[in-house]
Amino acid sequence: MTRERIDHLKQAADWLDGAERPDITDALASQMAGIAQVHATLALVEQQRIANLIAVWMGPDIAVEGLAEDGLSFDAVRDAIREGLSL
Repeated sequence: MTRERIDHLKQAADWLDGAERPDITDALASQMAGIAQVHATLALVEQQRIANLIAVWMGPDIAVEGLAEDGLSFDAVRDAIREGLSL
């Protein structure tokens, strides 16, 4: 089963835009801003994961060999980076 990738950055911006509408209550605006914060945090997590993959892959050969033993090939890392960057 494959999951569709969620664009957390766009979701955060959309929820924050909704929270700034003048026709909603303060309570609803607060909830929407909270949802925006969750999506913003998840967007940062995705970027950190990509940075970690790049750092590990560019690290010493021993680290790369360890990844290969775990079944994580260069192609798998490259594909994960591409997916994370929506390429």
